[in-house]
Amino acid sequence: MGDTDDLGPGEQPLMLVRARIPRSASGILTLAPLALLVWAFDAVRNRRQLGEARRATAGIGFPLDRRMRVLVTTRRLLVWRDRGGRSPEPLGTVPREDVLAARLPFIGGGSWRVVELQLRAGYVIRFQVEASLAEQFVQLLDT
Repeated sequence: MGDTDDLGPGEQPLMLVRARIPRSASGILTLAPLALLVWAFDAVRNRRQLGEARRATAGIGFPLDRRMRVLVTTRRLLVWRDRGGRSPEPLGTVPREDVLAARLPFIGGGSWRVVELQLRAGYVIRFQVEASLAEQFVQLLDT
């Protein structure tokens, strides 16, 4: 994924992070047959929400997917769909100047942190990045 052939002349890779849009789940404890029904409902709801998120974010120029890799370079962000062991699929690129601000809106522990990006087009998008790199990622984009 993202070898240096994807980079323009003079463009340098700065950071690669794993990113994601989390799944939603109904947090209930119940009998097994009913739990299967709830699980099926959650699966359908998540598929629909992911499709809506893909369409909406592609339309504003910052493509997102359930599991991603984001490479920050000196000029842009390259976004790939992480396909679990198979070759990543390019989703798109976002010029660095299109990201006006980046922040971590919530204090948190855990292995993922929410990142919020304010885009030049007036949109604000949120997704999660691996917690160990979240502050560095935000600092890099907020300069």
